[in-house]
This record gives sequence, C-alpha cells and structure tokens, in this order.
Amino acid sequence: MSAIATDALKEQQYGAVKAFAATVVSAALIESAQSGGYNGSNVGYAALGAAVGTIGTCAIYLKKNFIGCGMPF
Repeated sequence: MSAIATDALKEQQYGAVKAFAATVVSAALIESAQSGGYNGSNVGYAALGAAVGTIGTCAIYLKKNFIGCGMPF
C-alpha cells in the first residue's frame, strides 16, 4: 500500500512522507473498526511495512536519478 501511494505521490512535495503517514493512519482506522476496539497490536507492524514499502520505492526512484524522496522533488 505504501509503495503504491509513494508512486502516486512522487511528484508532490513530501510525497513519501504523506504516503507513509496515510498507510499507518489507514491501518489504525481499520484496526479500530474491528470488533473489540482499538488495541494497537497491528499498527506497529503496519508502520514497519509502510517504512519498507516507502524506502524501497524511494530507492528505486533514487537509482533512476529522482532526488528528494521524502523531500520536495
């Protein structure tokens, strides 16, 4: 999810940061909507997954001479 969002937001200022934040917030919302309420057990995993997806996508762009992943392009 974060890799797709990073790709979609790659031309926006701070697109990678927005993609990471949106992925983690989405995971928190999904968890809070489940029965039993919010307990936070999966949000940490979502944050780790979002970090891997965002960093991986940024690495691809940096190899293609895009500069500023997480900063203004």
